[in-house]
Amino acid sequence: MNLNPYATVIAYFDGLVICEDDLEGLWFAEIPESSAELGSVIDIAILTELSELPQESQQNILVFLKEQGRK
Repeated sequence: MNLNPYATVIAYFDGLVICEDDLEGLWFAEIPESSAELGSVIDIAILTELSELPQESQQNILVFLKEQGRK
């Protein structure tokens, strides 16, 4: 299987851009909203997996995404 090396911007949360890859994996980066519009794609090479954040931060983001109807 050939994976897409990009993820789509799906939200902004507490100074982070939140992205989703083709396999519904979540990624993040500290990128200003003005530099990454919702729906744009970002190279995964500059992103970090959401699981690298502290558990509480991960949960806060997941709750936010659910409230937004994203997850």
